[in-house]
Amino acid sequence: MTDRWGLEIVRDAARDEVGVIVVHGPVHVVLRPIGGGPHWQAALTDIGPVTRPELLRAKVRDLNQRSTRGRP
Repeated sequence: MTDRWGLEIVRDAARDEVGVIVVHGPVHVVLRPIGGGPHWQAALTDIGPVTRPELLRAKVRDLNQRSTRGRP
């Protein structure tokens, strides 16, 4: 799935997290949370497509964190 800017959104099965691919290497990718935040590295074998419910959960989680932490 891609976001409105054409960035690829995937699911990292090892962390059970949804993220945006920011760097794609031969063995690993670097992901960041949908709303921004610390990047993490994931093996290509752990990356898979994100479902609509997973994407919605990730977006709601980000909005909740923004509202409680005051992030813009």
